[in-house]
Amino acid sequence: MSKKKALTKTKFYMLFAFIIIFAFIIFATKGLFSSAPKSMDPDDVDFANSMKRLLKDKDKDAGYIAMAQSDCFSCHDFSEKRIGPTFKEIALKYDSDYSTLRSLSSKVKTGSMGNWGGELPMTAHPTLNNKRIYLMIDWILKVDSTTTVPDLKLVSGLKSKVGTYISCIACHGQKSDGLMALKSPALAGQQDWYIKSQLVKFKNGHRGSASGDTTGALMKLAALPLSNKQMDDLSRQISRMKAEHRPATVEGNILNGKKLYRNCMACHGVDGKGNKELNSPSLLNQHDWYIVNQLSNFVDSKREHKTVDTSGKAISANYIPSEQEMKDLAAYINSLTKKKEEK
Repeated sequence: MSKKKALTKTKFYMLFAFIIIFAFIIFATKGLFSSAPKSMDPDDVDFANSMKRLLKDKDKDAGYIAMAQSDCFSCHDFSEKRIGPTFKEIALKYDSDYSTLRSLSSKVKTGSMGNWGGELPMTAHPTLNNKRIYLMIDWILKVDSTTTVPDLKLVSGLKSKVGTYISCIACHGQKSDGLMALKSPALAGQQDWYIKSQLVKFKNGHRGSASGDTTGALMKLAALPLSNKQMDDLSRQISRMKAEHRPATVEGNILNGKKLYRNCMACHGVDGKGNKELNSPSLLNQHDWYIVNQLSNFVDSKREHKTVDTSGKAISANYIPSEQEMKDLAAYINSLTKKKEEK
């Protein structure tokens, strides 16, 4: 082989090696310089780019602070099981990537039954700012064994939401209309003294302690941190909300319900407005399905702690013998509200 051919062959191998090395460098570093992982969908890539701009230079606890300013702690806690999973459980279950962030953020916005086996769905938050949701989920997904919960008392300008209605929105709705999916009643317009009395019962365990009373147990957790003043303030706030007539959802015989209601008049009044002296609430503007549910709970001794609290025994004594008669009674009570509005 001539010297000239050997030189040409050497140059060829050098050029080939250069091309291989260059190609390797390009593919190896592509992920480092691209805005998002190659495997992501186009929508996720755009989302990732937006998130990088949002999270840049943000305080590491911005997401936790955003949750404190919303109603997240009504259902979730850092490590204590409440209505929903703990933040630690969520972080362990999901990968901390943009696709997951986008997916979970959507669930916060629109609501979801979730994948945790619970009987209560996650409440939708349609009015919650998207950026705040992203910050919240980003913080949760980064939770690990070294994560510490920030002291919110040290956060300038952050006011506690405990004792204000924002801590109730997740279950009772923005306007306190109640949510059938969560079996939570409408509260708007209910007398403040009655709301306060029930919060005290939940806090003391007189309600929410019976076996099988899932929603009551959740309310018990919600009431535990409330001080007496906070319960007073919250009760007044809810009582001033506008009450509206609830549409009929159960099929009941109103005429038969009227006959059955005679057993209720002594405590709740002819017009269903209630009686403070007897600690009997107004029944007006309440969902008929909730009335049926609570009648059933009274009969099954789930509503009141029978070994501690004696109120409600009158309902158990005036036992409604069938589910249909409960519906009849609820239908009549619902008609009382309608008649009041028509006057």
